[in-house]
Amino acid sequence: MKNTVLLFATIASFVLFSCGGNSEDKTPQSENAAKKEAVKTETSKKSENFYVRDKFLDKLGLTATNDKFSNEDWARISKTVKAYKDFKKTFKNSIPNHEEFENFFKSQNYANYDVGKKDVLAFAELYKIAMGIPTDFGSLGGIKKTYGEEQFVKSCKELGDKYNELNLSVNDLKNIEKKSKVIGGANSMKIMINNSESVSKV
Repeated sequence: MKNTVLLFATIASFVLFSCGGNSEDKTPQSENAAKKEAVKTETSKKSENFYVRDKFLDKLGLTATNDKFSNEDWARISKTVKAYKDFKKTFKNSIPNHEEFENFFKSQNYANYDVGKKDVLAFAELYKIAMGIPTDFGSLGGIKKTYGEEQFVKSCKELGDKYNELNLSVNDLKNIEKKSKVIGGANSMKIMINNSESVSKV
């Protein structure tokens, strides 16, 4: 009996310390691995385009070999749009004047008001393109199913001609879809800048 109790005590101790070791040594690593995998999965999802897909892009005949907007350009305007959200909160019942906008742009590392405004307007011009992407690309699949390959190829060429006139590359179009909220923010800034300039002329 004594030997049996001793055996169970030994087994219990082994199980306890084994579980404890796993809990202390492996759980944090497992949690970190799980977190990294979750971030990786989420990043992967964000990096995928819902409408602007390669199977369509390959048919457009895009001629631009250089991106109109670099990754640095997108990072800069994304940072500016994010900062603008806090900036405009201080002007709920008023419109920022030229000096206030200039100070804001300088805080975002633009040389002056004109340089900041030019950057904002460049991205605001993408607003209509961004809003049109779901219709433009979303309709291509339906055209192919309904009207056949010939009409599909023709529609792809027409869409490609539209983007070629704007000198937009494959990466530009993918980023325009992914960064549609940033573009919307730039468009909002454009409207406020125009209102500010209109008020100053009065």
